[in-house]
Amino acid sequence: MSATVSKQPRHSRWVALLVAGVGLVALASTLVGASVAANSIAKADGVAKAKAWVSLMEKPISKGPPGPAFDASNLRGKKVWFVSFPFSINYSQQVWQGVQEAAKELGFTAKSFDGKFSPADTSRGIDLAVQDNADAIIVHSLPPAVVAPAINRAAKAGVKIISAEIQNPGPPLPGTPKTVSAIAGHSYSIPTKTMASQVVADSKGKANVLFFSVSDIGPGSKQGTTTFVATMKNLCPSCKVQVNDAPVAQWSGLTTRITSLLRSNPSINYVVPIFDGMAVYLVPGIRSAGAANRVKIVTGDATASVIENIKRKNIVIGDVGQPNVWTGWAIVDQTARVLASKKPLQDVGIQYRLFTSKNVGKINTKTDPTTWYGRLDFRARYKKIWGVG
Repeated sequence: MSATVSKQPRHSRWVALLVAGVGLVALASTLVGASVAANSIAKADGVAKAKAWVSLMEKPISKGPPGPAFDASNLRGKKVWFVSFPFSINYSQQVWQGVQEAAKELGFTAKSFDGKFSPADTSRGIDLAVQDNADAIIVHSLPPAVVAPAINRAAKAGVKIISAEIQNPGPPLPGTPKTVSAIAGHSYSIPTKTMASQVVADSKGKANVLFFSVSDIGPGSKQGTTTFVATMKNLCPSCKVQVNDAPVAQWSGLTTRITSLLRSNPSINYVVPIFDGMAVYLVPGIRSAGAANRVKIVTGDATASVIENIKRKNIVIGDVGQPNVWTGWAIVDQTARVLASKKPLQDVGIQYRLFTSKNVGKINTKTDPTTWYGRLDFRARYKKIWGVG
């Protein structure tokens, strides 16, 4: 007996295939829609987090210098040299002002030396300080490993070495000469986290960023750059970030460089120099490229001329700063601890504020920059910590 095979009419099979196809299309549309919705929620969440951080960082500083207190009254007469790799820039001048003020309160003699963006000149400054019988040398904004022979000579002569403004707070990074007595300076990562957050918040998650790092300043620039890229990826995975290096000696060439970069990539809408000393050259370059209406700058260090650009709505929309004069006091505090044979601080406690159009209106850029950060009297607090107030 033969088996009977039931045959489905041809048109029925086409109907079944059509129905199945429609179902697959509907499923695909649902999945795409769900994916788009998820991405939209993720973007909205990232923008919300960015806005919350920006709002927090726009507020005045309320936290003062850390302790513990110690007796520095017996350190009068000590001689301290401030050997700065980028001494001529506005930022370094403000730090030097703080070093001078704090040294005066402690009865120190303070001398400065301009490294002229040259490791060789910086080494020469260290050697001159040794010849001058310095008790301590602050090597500012240059990785100590770059001038290790000079630092080792100084240490052999009994001089204490403070490496300042070259890395995030914490223990010395690998490669730091053992002859360095202590590290002192601000964080590079908190400012760049804030820069990234402002870019994401301002762009509503639609940013194409050109970020400028500064490799010759030291590992701090690398740490800050890493934090910026990671924060952008976390808050806005769809945003684009391109990192360019701009050694300090090349800053004057940034005007023509940014013009060329923007013309070759017209989709860039944010330029983020890690230090605002570059913004002085970038602003005219952005104008030369005819990009002033589409490109914004977010940066760090909060120097007066760049804050003025925010006030005038001239391309710069944000500048994350720390009280630079306070930084000078903090470096001297660390130096005094070393000279008093006290344990150095892991973090000298510098605080930060983001300046935007929301809070620069009442700022007078011709006054003491420390007043821009709030009413905290860090000078009085340091004198109390030292027992000299």
